Order: sequence, then structure tokens, then C-alpha cells
Amino acid sequence: EVDLEIWAGAGTDRVEGGLGVDDLGGGADDDTFVLRAANADAEIGVNAPTTSDVVLNFEQSEMDVIETSKGPLTAGSDYAQRDNTSTDVVDFLAWADDRFGVGREVALETDVQGSGDAWMIIDENSSGAVDDGDIFAVLIGVGTGAINDGDFV
Repeated sequence: EVDLEIWAGAGTDRVEGGLGVDDLGGGADDDTFVLRAANADAEIGVNAPTTSDVVLNFEQSEMDVIETSKGPLTAGSDYAQRDNTSTDVVDFLAWADDRFGVGREVALETDVQGSGDAWMIIDENSSGAVDDGDIFAVLIGVGTGAINDGDFV
């Protein structure tokens, strides 16, 4: 169940949800989608994709960015990405947990199960493991090649 749906208009916008499950939508031009621990209260587990914030229309071509407490990010040192590999959310969380264990702070999979959407988890509490102090988000329409480490601030 969505607690809050926020849509930005045309122009440069900052889109930030509140507590609970929020749908965040940008407008035309460059938007900043803000994902922070203060905005996330979902338990990380098998239901994470349905109990987390959703970014509805991230558009790299419009210079959209995602703001976290961890950005900016560098591929290979604090950011890990893979494409269409997970069999389910448990598999994705296990992969992310492995990445967090070697110092990555954001794990993202694009085109999850061929859906054209992405799952992302942020090691918000810097524990080095996937746990309830982290942020899970779904990025709608973020398929292979539609996002990279430079899209985080």
C-alpha cells in the first residue's frame, strides 16, 4: 500500500518522500530523487520490493540523479551493479550482502528478471551487511544500461 505519491512538474525538481512506502515521480528536465534512512522504515526481507519506495520515472537522458547519504559513487569501489541475474529477492539480497561485505555501499540490479525495472539497496548504516538499517528501492523502467555510478550524488 502506497502511503504517499509525489509527482514533480517540469523543470529542476527535488523529489523526497516521507515515512512509509512512497511513489516518487519526476517531471520533464533534471530531477533529484532523494533516498535517505529517515524516509525509509521498511523491513529488509523477501517483501522488500513491495514495501519500499518506488522511483517511477528515473531518466538518465534527462540528467536525473539519485541522492543518498553515500554519493557520489565510484564503480568498483563503493558501487556494484549487475543486470538481469537474480532469480528472486532472496538471491538479490544475498548478492548485495556479499558486495557490502567487501566495502560496497550501493548494490543495484537492472532489468530484474527481465522486467525492465531495477532493485537497489543502500548500506545506509554502513554495517557491511544487508539488514533493517538499509534502504531498499525499486526503480521503474531502469533496464540494462539505464543507470550507472555517475547517476548518484
